[in-house]
Amino acid sequence: MKRVLLCRTDAVGDLILTLPVARSLKTVQPELEITLLAAKYTAPLLAGEAYLDNVVAISNRSLENLNEVNALARDLKRMNFDEAVFFYPRLSLALALYLAKIPIRIGTSRRAYSFLLNRRVKLHRKDSGKHELDLNYELVEGCYGNLKRLEPQITVTPDEQVNANRLLAQVGIDEGEHYVLIHPLSHGSAPNWPVERYAELASKLAGVGHKVVVTGSALESSDIAGFLW
Repeated sequence: MKRVLLCRTDAVGDLILTLPVARSLKTVQPELEITLLAAKYTAPLLAGEAYLDNVVAISNRSLENLNEVNALARDLKRMNFDEAVFFYPRLSLALALYLAKIPIRIGTSRRAYSFLLNRRVKLHRKDSGKHELDLNYELVEGCYGNLKRLEPQITVTPDEQVNANRLLAQVGIDEGEHYVLIHPLSHGSAPNWPVERYAELASKLAGVGHKVVVTGSALESSDIAGFLW
């Protein structure tokens, strides 16, 4: 059995845009054992993804110090991976993969620490003009050929549906009722309007009868609290 580690420890949207690659790999090679390395705050989203065999979570997007690097490297070495794909480039994570002695370590070639990887792909995300999903596929296709590209999707478990309905009920939205969701911040991973523009949008939507829900992480709560109405 071949054990593959997919590393995507950044934000929710980027994680979701990596999941189709995992599904494609499992479709063409069902014998693969696929583990996804995610940040602790996004890992619960993966509960219903049956094509993932394991999920490993770290506290933050990257590792904070050498002790955390060594601890993760020890854990990964025990899991005996044959291959790792490095979707979210961070020096500390690349070092952990190297110290874990994973035989094949796939990532982009344009970083100062890319020497820690041994399958380096010439891929420049920022100025490529390509969608993140396409870039994720291109990162693995050197090893797996042209995979069938799937659309992003995420499985909602029954418990998650119950919890979502409870949260919506707290803001006056009944099950099955239509609403508009606004997620104003992106941690700098994409261009953002000023929050005042989102406030204007929300006000206009509410003015024509739509119910509006604003979302964000716990870290973003102070930035978005009170900007609406």
